[in-house]
Amino acid sequence: MNRSTSNILCKRKKLLTRLLYLSILVSVSSPLLAIDFYDAEVLVFQYNRNEENTEELNTPTISHVRFNLELNSLRLKKSLVEIEPVIDGYLSEQAKMLASTKDYRIIFYGGWSQKTSDPKKAPYVEVILPDINNRGDTLRGILRLFATDLLYIDVLMRYNARPSTVLSSQSDTSSLPFYFIDERRRVKFNEVHFFDHPRFGILVSVHAIQ
Repeated sequence: MNRSTSNILCKRKKLLTRLLYLSILVSVSSPLLAIDFYDAEVLVFQYNRNEENTEELNTPTISHVRFNLELNSLRLKKSLVEIEPVIDGYLSEQAKMLASTKDYRIIFYGGWSQKTSDPKKAPYVEVILPDINNRGDTLRGILRLFATDLLYIDVLMRYNARPSTVLSSQSDTSSLPFYFIDERRRVKFNEVHFFDHPRFGILVSVHAIQ
């Protein structure tokens, strides 16, 4: 492992520690029963760092094809709802911390509410950003919060990012590299859950309203 990679991993570990520490301060366990509805928020951010030695991330693979097909299939669900932007919410402190350093750039901060976590009725929540900050970058994904005996969230997010070597004035965005996060995670109320990728990260927080 070279020094540059080691420094990146060290910074990321410190970030995760600080973000999770903020969640512990307000963490309260709540039963899944007797919940009127759920509040959920998602914060998506980009890592601003040197892009050297990451060319393999820009090369499409069979997994990219599978993720795209899955994403397109989920967008056809009848229970699809669109996420709403959030200005001041549960993840506001984390958003302020990320915005305060040049190492990260916030892509999107949004949230939604749902009345049920029944796997048969829980909505599919869609994220669509066709042009981020007039750069040509795009973000598209589906999130789904549901419960069996435990509470889970499915995250499938695609981020098309313009490399620093490509001018933002270039109108053709079809060849931009795209990156995926595809993960199912058990979640607990009032905690911050961190989904990681070499290019971008996602924070998720879920709260029970009784």
